[in-house]
Parts: sequence; C-alpha cells; structure tokens
Amino acid sequence: MKPSKPDPFIEQFFARIPAKTAATFNPTQLEILKQTFGSRASKKHTVDLRLSMPFPQGGFYWVLLMGREKRGRDRLQQERRKHPLWTVANGLVISGFLLMIATALLGTVFILEEQADIQINSEVNNVVK
Repeated sequence: MKPSKPDPFIEQFFARIPAKTAATFNPTQLEILKQTFGSRASKKHTVDLRLSMPFPQGGFYWVLLMGREKRGRDRLQQERRKHPLWTVANGLVISGFLLMIATALLGTVFILEEQADIQINSEVNNVVK
C-alpha cells in the first residue's frame, strides 16, 4: 500500500516489483526498506561516470565510481571474494587499456620528434644506419 505523500524511493521500489506484491507492504515495512536501501542509493561518489554502448546482440555498460572508502574490513574481504579483480575478462580489459595508453604515448613521442625535428633515440638510429 502506497503512502499518501509521494516518496521517490518508494515509487521507484514499486516500479520494480509486481503490483500484487506491492499491495502487501504496510507502512512500517516500507519505512524499514527505505532505511535499509534508501541510504545506499542516495550516496554520492566523487566521480560517477556511466556509459551505455548498444550492440545488436545486447548492450554493454561501463561504470567508473570513485570516492572515499567507507566499507569495513570484513565487507571489503567479502566483496573481494565475490568480485575478484584478476579474472580473464578483467585481464583482457586491463591489457587493452594499457595497450591504448602505450600506443598514445608512443604516438605522442613520434609526433614530437617529427615536429621538433629531433631524434630521441639517436644512438639507436646511428647503429641502424
């Protein structure tokens, strides 16, 4: 049962569950749900970048969140077990990202060499000639 004044959290909550189930909640239960989940949803991150990329087979999304760490040691350990950093997919993404950075840096060095007409690796160039 919905409360008389509109509450953004409760409205969003009801939008995600079946109407029959929503009708079974009383105001006390809704207030406890709001206290439990509402505080988590309202936290702001210092950096909050979200990007959705549509593809024919379904889309992908990228999320980068950064801010002060407020979780306790036990929760951090639990989440590390649940979401390990070193997986095959993560390794591929990290490798691809590092490859893009290295390519950009080498390209920048090449452009600077050409623009300034200098040889950063002149010893190597002399040996090759």
